[in-house]
Amino acid sequence: MARAASLTIVLGILGILLCGCEINYLLSQGYHQVKLLSTRRSLEHVLADPNVSEFLKERIRLVQEVCEFAGKDLGLKTAKSYRSFIEIQGPVVAYVVSACLKHRLEPYLWRFPLVGSFPYKGFFNLEEAKKEKTLLETKGLDTHLTGATAFSALGWFADPIYSSMLRLQDIDLCYTIFHELVHATVFFQDQVEFNEQLATFVGWQAALLFFQEKKKDLHKTEKIIEILKEEQALAELLGELKDELDGLYASQMELEYKLQRRKEIFEKAKRRLSHLGKTFGGGRLEALAAMDWNNASFLALWRYRYDVGELNKLFSKLGGELRALLRMVVSWQENGFDPLLKLREETG
Repeated sequence: MARAASLTIVLGILGILLCGCEINYLLSQGYHQVKLLSTRRSLEHVLADPNVSEFLKERIRLVQEVCEFAGKDLGLKTAKSYRSFIEIQGPVVAYVVSACLKHRLEPYLWRFPLVGSFPYKGFFNLEEAKKEKTLLETKGLDTHLTGATAFSALGWFADPIYSSMLRLQDIDLCYTIFHELVHATVFFQDQVEFNEQLATFVGWQAALLFFQEKKKDLHKTEKIIEILKEEQALAELLGELKDELDGLYASQMELEYKLQRRKEIFEKAKRRLSHLGKTFGGGRLEALAAMDWNNASFLALWRYRYDVGELNKLFSKLGGELRALLRMVVSWQENGFDPLLKLREETG
């Protein structure tokens, strides 16, 4: 979610299908997932089909290049991923609902067996997502609903290429693939924020390395460097905003005052985003400034921010070697370590 065009999620679909709660939700999402998977075609078949446009074939070949680079050069798990294609209608494959308390930056959590807790819930049907959003609002929660061009099955089943992904620009497409492959390679239960930060950080650094070393594309390399500057500026702004909101919510002020004051804080942040948008261009930051802001939408951005702190420090400590960074984090998972504690130990 660090970039609107390359929004990605981990729906935890398998965990949902294995749980015995929310039976209607289970049946509906299971039906849609099976229906989607039943339409997948092997990439070999798609590439050999004379009715498939050359443009689409070029996009698929780019994904294949990315997967090869991810596996051979970075050590990401690619054996099951992106070997098939699914055509969908529209620009997104799924919809994501998240919620948060109005007076604290405390996300509403959905808990599922095997995969743990998630601060968002995925739907294949927009109307079902809207109903969930409305239900959460009746409970007095802030809510946020957005679309996703892709999601990771966390390695439980082979992730296909969805046609929604191929509508992305080259840089965003490559970032999305790297991001999702990180999820398929390493995943810490009940550590969604770390999982997403890792995938966002590695996704962008991998995309930079891919266009710099593999494709030798100077223009796209320079473009990603500019994107990273924008991501870092956004992350710094969000960090300052989080500190200000945490301070407000921890104060002894009346709830009514806090809610009014947070509106002013969000408006100030939106003005700063608009100003940043004029600096970087491209329209993305202006679009973020124009969205409806509340605690849920803020956390959705915060969750996918580009890390300018400890992950970056560890990356530098390891000589800027992505493969070494991934190997270390995978070892934390294999040994049952808390990734946040290990990260602080390594960078403290």
